[in-house]
Amino acid sequence: MIEYQVSPVRSDYVSGEEVEIEVRIANHRPVAIEIPDPEMMASVQPAHRLTGPAWPEGIRFTNTHLLASGSPQDAASQKLIAIKPGAAWTGRFSLSSIINATAPGQYELTSNLNWGDVQAESQASAFRVEAMRVTSAHFGLGIRPFDAGEGEGAFIQHGSASSQIYSFTFQELRPAIAEAVADKPLHRFTAGPNATDIAVPWRKAPFFNELVRWIVWREGRDVKALSMASQRPVSLSLPTDLSRLVLPPLKVTGGPVEVLAVSQDGSTLSLVEFTGKPGEEGSGRLVWNSPLPAKPVGITAALEGDTQGSYRHIAFVAERAAGFEIFHTQFRPGGPPPSFDSVGIASLRPIPSADPALFIEPDGRARVGVLATAEGDNPIAELVETAFAGKAAAAEPSVMRLGELSGKVAGGALLYIDKKGVLLRRAGVIEMEDKRLFKLDANLKLAPANPGTPTHKILLAPGKTTTYILCIDSARGLYIEAL
Repeated sequence: MIEYQVSPVRSDYVSGEEVEIEVRIANHRPVAIEIPDPEMMASVQPAHRLTGPAWPEGIRFTNTHLLASGSPQDAASQKLIAIKPGAAWTGRFSLSSIINATAPGQYELTSNLNWGDVQAESQASAFRVEAMRVTSAHFGLGIRPFDAGEGEGAFIQHGSASSQIYSFTFQELRPAIAEAVADKPLHRFTAGPNATDIAVPWRKAPFFNELVRWIVWREGRDVKALSMASQRPVSLSLPTDLSRLVLPPLKVTGGPVEVLAVSQDGSTLSLVEFTGKPGEEGSGRLVWNSPLPAKPVGITAALEGDTQGSYRHIAFVAERAAGFEIFHTQFRPGGPPPSFDSVGIASLRPIPSADPALFIEPDGRARVGVLATAEGDNPIAELVETAFAGKAAAAEPSVMRLGELSGKVAGGALLYIDKKGVLLRRAGVIEMEDKRLFKLDANLKLAPANPGTPTHKILLAPGKTTTYILCIDSARGLYIEAL
């Protein structure tokens, strides 16, 4: 008797994800059997059949080749594997190398093994591909050694009973033609249905100079961190409910992941650290709680350098009755930040869902930029910038007119892009409620942009000469386009 089963590794996938198939063959005969290696590209057996949205009548294939109906198979030069009596063989292959099973819908898989006197049929198994329903996404960035864009993204796929945590790497392949690709998403963990605020740390070092990388998110007041070396996250519960995690988290080479969190009422900022090495479970600790002078409507953080003792910077924006206020502080590990410095901006409103941008100049000054609008029937988009230098008074803010907008602003994003630590350019996007998108051109003026549908929180990544934006399509999934 031959026990034979071919089935997907999981029952649920997201559009664009790699669908992995597991093959298990158990030999219950009294003698060994020999069959073609199911993982080898040249193997003509086993043969599988898949039905799905694009193939209601089914499509036949081996692990690497499509099979025409009734076509003979070339059985020459097959690499065989031997399975001893009472033993079992298990292997895997990816559907993506053969067929495109990314369209949302239900799929059914059957398989036959027919080699000499070895004949077996797998029970039918099913899996489902869900359309992208991303509730939270983020880019992790670092220094670009050769100026080309690279980093890691993460997102949360929403489900009714759970949330699926995914990550993916991205790379600018050909800067001359503004081509960047996002790799297929990798399923990392099944979290609770209220998982949100996914985030990947930012570095002041090449992003991939450490083998163990982290992603973080929160579930209620629980902050969770998952490393590449672990299958389960480290979790730390804070004493108060949270409104948000501060993006991005920070990490120096060899140091812990540093995650800032804002309390539900906006009155307290907390710092949490996560550590862990390959083979270890990892741990998290609450480092400090510190009062905030106002409730943030947008907040961010940045590293000054890639050393444990370097300054960490925090900048946030708070709305006032007639304008808004920009706050800044800096701190080193070992204690909470000192009091915040601030500067007021009159008669402007920060664009919703657009966190401030923060860039640390070579001399240690913190440049803070905020996308804002002047109120009116046709709002005027403005870029407000100011600089903070330690205990010195904040520089007088500069207000740069970007252009006039027709309609209501829904969101935006601002990113400072540097080269070897020196500010190179500013990238910005403003999204209207009617889904029109505008970008900042080289002269810091608004120009129409049509890259695709951006994620709900707009995410930008620097390239060598251009800027990329993360887009989403229900069938195609997440992809990166040049602005």
